[in-house]
Amino acid sequence: MIEMVDIGFDKAVAYRIEGKVTEEEITSIFAKFKEKIKKGEKLILYQEITSIGGVEFDAVVEKFKFLFDFGISHFSNST
Repeated sequence: MIEMVDIGFDKAVAYRIEGKVTEEEITSIFAKFKEKIKKGEKLILYQEITSIGGVEFDAVVEKFKFLFDFGISHFSNST
């Protein structure tokens, strides 16, 4: 499951992963990424991983599609 979280920083896409990740959930997160990219913004991510119970194969395919289409140049490297 992927759940959006509020970290008090509007520019970040923040979410928590717990259990199994589905294609629908990963597609929803990537839609938020694409929205920021289309606005010309760098992606700032905050990700909490509580537990991983597996990832649907189609979710992995969606991740590769996203990376193929957009690459990693849109991600901000900040701490």
